[in-house]
Amino acid sequence: MYYKQTLQNNGDCWIYVIAFGENTPRSIKEIEHSSDTHLSAEDMHGIRHYVYFKNEYIVQIQLYDAVEIIADLNPEIPESFKMPSMHAIMHGDPPVPTLLLNFNEGPPDNQIAYVLAPNVFLLFHQGKLAQLYVTDVYNSIEEVS
Repeated sequence: MYYKQTLQNNGDCWIYVIAFGENTPRSIKEIEHSSDTHLSAEDMHGIRHYVYFKNEYIVQIQLYDAVEIIADLNPEIPESFKMPSMHAIMHGDPPVPTLLLNFNEGPPDNQIAYVLAPNVFLLFHQGKLAQLYVTDVYNSIEEVS
């Protein structure tokens, strides 16, 4: 699976971007023109995040106001940002292959999952992003299918 994680500034805030697919545009402005559709939802802070699709597959996840929700993120020293660990797990009932990004060492203290789009969930720990799940990856991310 080809993916790229970047931190981008849109003038108003810093955006943490996870792009899937070798030919997927990395820019937050370019993806709007190359995707078929997008969905968005707010997290516990009232911050709206976006998930972009092409041919019904996720091509980009944008987490807005990243400085507010990601622990230890300093945009003045972007190289200091610790990239989240990525794991493949079985999750759900019935269990399906799931991509898990851990932004926090410990488990989340929040048992409420904020749904950004079908199969994309956020969990928080002490007000900061702890985990991002993409469930059913074979049907959610094209390169995995």
